[in-house]
Amino acid sequence: NVGGGGFRATANGAAVVRATSDANAAATATASLTVLQQPATVEVTPGSFMFNALGLTTGFSAVARDARANVIAGVALTWESDNADVVSILPTGVATAHGLGTATISARVGAASGSATVEVVQTPASLVISPATLHFATLGEVGTLAVTAFDANGNEIAGAVPDWTSSNPAVA
Repeated sequence: NVGGGGFRATANGAAVVRATSDANAAATATASLTVLQQPATVEVTPGSFMFNALGLTTGFSAVARDARANVIAGVALTWESDNADVVSILPTGVATAHGLGTATISARVGAASGSATVEVVQTPASLVISPATLHFATLGEVGTLAVTAFDANGNEIAGAVPDWTSSNPAVA
């Protein structure tokens, strides 16, 4: 009660308020008050994320707020990805990287929504050279090595181009 018949909503729920006359305690009236916060915005955390390997997962969280920026507890959020070939998201907010590119994931409650940008790249975690050994019989002969790069989950990285060096440039 803020005085003068004014009441401030402080929690979701219902209440009955009563007015009583100072001059006659028998003179009363009641009114019902209901507080049910309506979502105005949704904030997704983190606001952006980058995966460096296919198959990795990370969790997102979201907070719904009313028009006065008060947190609304216990709301059921709906999660979605605008590009599930790149990133999918479970109803629990767990996202999984599936392909290279960018996706926007969104959390929604009613008409309110918030989003985060997710990028998927593949960073080389290991390299395999093939063949492992080259033998030359004459000077001037040329041999070619191939390299395959893999991300942290062992997924092959197409088109990876390494920097090549020799431990002995006088030999090769």
